Amino acid sequence: GPDGKIVSMFYINSVKCAGPREGVELEPRTLSSTPGHKAYSGSHTVKENEDQDPSCRLSAELALSTHVSGTIALKSQDGRYMKVFNGDGLRFHDRTLDGNAIFNVINVKDGTINLKGPNGKIVNMYYISDVKCAGPRGGVELGVVQSGGNSIKLTISGYQGMGPRPRFLSSTPGHESYNGSLAVKENEDHSCYFFVETMNDVIGDVTI
Repeated sequence: GPDGKIVSMFYINSVKCAGPREGVELEPRTLSSTPGHKAYSGSHTVKENEDQDPSCRLSAELALSTHVSGTIALKSQDGRYMKVFNGDGLRFHDRTLDGNAIFNVINVKDGTINLKGPNGKIVNMYYISDVKCAGPRGGVELGVVQSGGNSIKLTISGYQGMGPRPRFLSSTPGHESYNGSLAVKENEDHSCYFFVETMNDVIGDVTI
């Protein structure tokens, strides 16, 4: 783990990241996302039978984070830019890079970032399903995960009601009741992959 310790097992039913030396071999029992016994204060359950148990189906994220900083624009897989519109709405509208597509990256903590829009506000989240650029102060904390083909995913995790798995910012329009939002998805699809353009590379072509 990040604290220098090794994932270890307590008895044969719970796992923590507390081992000073040898780790635990995970077979023939299966590590799950289910919280372990309360006596171990923050462990995960080791289960005998994994069949038909969704808590034993764990996914792994590539542990390389793309360094995103400075002034950027986000572009969808089909070449549309994320832009602010109608004051604080967000949409992936067209393929023209202009001032409405320019965001400043704010480093937050543990590698996560906020995005400050051209309207002076910060990209924020409504409930756990929709994102706009309407935050006066703290915004939604986005994890930056490198994907294939020089693209990234922007993950959202740790918010009440989300559960243990990260969710993903997408280029898909959100719920109409938010009047111009982007959807946050539980399961990633093609709409959750983005290209980053830094203004150092293209500033000469931008009209602000």
